[in-house]
Amino acid sequence: MDCHSTQSTERPLSIASLALLIAALQLLPAPAAETKTSQATPAPTTTQSPITANSTDPALAVIRAMRHDAALADICFIDANNGWAVGDRGVICHTADAGATWHEQQSGATTNLSAVSFVDAQRGWAVGGASRPKLQAATRGIVLRTEDGGQTWTELPRLNLPRLTGVKFFDPTNGIAFGECAPLAPAGVFTTRDGGNTWLPAATDYSAAWLAGDFLAADFGALAGPAGQLATFTRGKVTHSPLAASSLRSFRAMRLAAPTGGWAVGDGGLVMTTHDAGRSWQTPPADLPAFATESFDFHALAVQGSHVWVAGTPGTRILHSPDNGQSWEVLLTNQTLPIRALTFIDTEHGYAAGDLGTILATTDGGRTWRPQRAGGRRAAILTFFADPADIPLELLADSGAAEGYLITTTTLCTPTARDSSGVSK
Repeated sequence: MDCHSTQSTERPLSIASLALLIAALQLLPAPAAETKTSQATPAPTTTQSPITANSTDPALAVIRAMRHDAALADICFIDANNGWAVGDRGVICHTADAGATWHEQQSGATTNLSAVSFVDAQRGWAVGGASRPKLQAATRGIVLRTEDGGQTWTELPRLNLPRLTGVKFFDPTNGIAFGECAPLAPAGVFTTRDGGNTWLPAATDYSAAWLAGDFLAADFGALAGPAGQLATFTRGKVTHSPLAASSLRSFRAMRLAAPTGGWAVGDGGLVMTTHDAGRSWQTPPADLPAFATESFDFHALAVQGSHVWVAGTPGTRILHSPDNGQSWEVLLTNQTLPIRALTFIDTEHGYAAGDLGTILATTDGGRTWRPQRAGGRRAAILTFFADPADIPLELLADSGAAEGYLITTTTLCTPTARDSSGVSK
């Protein structure tokens, strides 16, 4: 097929522009009104999902596929067998057999979930939130709770919270959540003593939003955020870390190790460690491989004793230190999608979760990884072009090669030869 006119030398820019618009729209998050769904073997629930696994409606099949491909932001295991992963569009996945099978639980939410915490095999919480640009409160937080291992999840009502990025519970009643700040809660940290029914804002001397944090007790921990922000949380008050090394890069994940150790990672290959529970932060004793600081943004972190694992974007490699940062080794994942969360049950058994619903597992400390759950069977970017010369190779290279997303490009016309004046022959 020849789409070039012999009377015109103009290129089909309008079609190229449309293709770029389609590509951009493909990268946008799903609307907040997604209908909840279940996988082919759903976990038991007291409510019937309107989207069943045997539905033949093509529209419902697309919704199921979108939820299956939802990015996973956090993963936790309460023992060797029981684990949960949460992510975009309110997706909650559960395994009761160490990841041999993962089933979607019905959260009843369409809001993106960013963190999950369980205190035993029955009682757990998941938090997240959404933007509300037209309202005075720019964001709205959500807290879900289960008391039966996730068979049923309940959104806790009447919570005036901003969007939350992290949560940790220490027992069925005492917990901490953190995220964005609000006029009446400038610290961006909230505590509960009744299982999440009510939340109290922490005290602080300044306003901040937090992207990462960890806590060793209900009144003791550390926080990290955009542009290198670091703070400690002690006795209900958030205090800026006065001895933290300065950085303009954002932190994305933090793990503390009793009694006073800890790690924090972030953009641009940022890795820092603390020996005083977050009052001061330093670079690790041994330098990271050069490619890590040049090509990686770190989003995920796990700590077990002296062992540290770090991962992010792209998800091709995971860094591991067996000796608290004295040395580093590079572990291959054999996949490219970004990794957003890591957790290790012990020094050998661990899990990684990330974009397009990916879950990986290792039983040898990260030396080998095998996929347990994978989305990505749909293209993340779909483009159509009339002329191959209009294909934005920079966009495809950045989203495909660098970030690991599937991309499909179709040319609608067969290229034709042009004479020296540019007119098609």
